Amino acid sequence: MRILLLSVAVLLAFASSAYAMDGLSSSSLNKSLALAEQKWQPANCASVTLKPYDRADAELEDADSALGFALEDQCAIEVNLPVVKQYADSDAYVLDVNRTRQIWACTVIVHEVGHLAGYRDPVGAIILDPAGNPELDDFSGEPLRDPRHSPNPRSVMYPYLRTTYAPCRRLFKATKIAGHLKPDAATEKRRRQG
Repeated sequence: MRILLLSVAVLLAFASSAYAMDGLSSSSLNKSLALAEQKWQPANCASVTLKPYDRADAELEDADSALGFALEDQCAIEVNLPVVKQYADSDAYVLDVNRTRQIWACTVIVHEVGHLAGYRDPVGAIILDPAGNPELDDFSGEPLRDPRHSPNPRSVMYPYLRTTYAPCRRLFKATKIAGHLKPDAATEKRRRQG
């Protein structure tokens, strides 16, 4: 029994350290998962598990570039943290690298839990080929659409994430730079007059 408990403890320590990466601690990922579960409340899952990214679980064409995916039969999601980190680091508004990474990871987690909750859009997002062109129906010539994703680029369920999810930005608040410094006398005087 002690060996079993010890091996479980070692496994949990390994799993949590595997996720701690450049500002993406287990704690921040768990906060993001709690937000996602609160938003979507996936009915078929008592709880959602966040698993390390396994390339073998991804669809072949998306394996290297996918930010994450949902494993609906397991009530689990996988997040490709190195790709999320690249997304975050290329964000034009990076002031706090760790916070930006936490916000992007949170956005991906909320998106993937949306799939576990069965998100569907009646219009659906246009499916793009690897070159970014719409894939067309062979018969009608109309763009193919994916009802599992939103056509709205500002939605957390848009398939090609371009913006972060506002509740994730609120979850990971910016730290005040130089918040401990007192304004000088001239600044104080302007504030009182102003």
